[in-house]
Amino acid sequence: MAYQHVHLGVFVAEVGSAASTGAPPYSTGSRRTPVSGVRAVRNAARHSGEDAASHQPARCGPRIRHAGITVAVAVLELALAFHRAVLGEYDKVRTVIDRLRELPWTGDYVYYADIAHSMADLPMESSSSTRWIDGTQAVRRRWRALVTARRAYLRTAR
Repeated sequence: MAYQHVHLGVFVAEVGSAASTGAPPYSTGSRRTPVSGVRAVRNAARHSGEDAASHQPARCGPRIRHAGITVAVAVLELALAFHRAVLGEYDKVRTVIDRLRELPWTGDYVYYADIAHSMADLPMESSSSTRWIDGTQAVRRRWRALVTARRAYLRTAR
């Protein structure tokens, strides 16, 4: 169960910091706030690999994209990449990676595509500009370990 807290902390911490900026609700007249988007991403990540999780990101994605908070969209896509990697749906992870690359980057979240590659243990198509403190291979192993730990947890929970 400890691994769940690790990946949720990574996903939610960055979205939470974006949500605390006081950004407006997702749509005019809506009671949804950026914080509800944080909860949606957290729940999507928490239930990765479960059947019910397949539809979570699809439901919260439009609201988060409408809010226009780039980090929230990036974190949502990262949660979806995690879910797809846990399920072994590597073609769908590649689709998520493509969407991550299409986001309007300021340079702050380019490494999310690298993380998605690592979670699915996919080779990098090109050299990354990301420089990891512990080195690329150590970081890739850690992200991949989250996926394998989640798979192991789901096997024993069934």
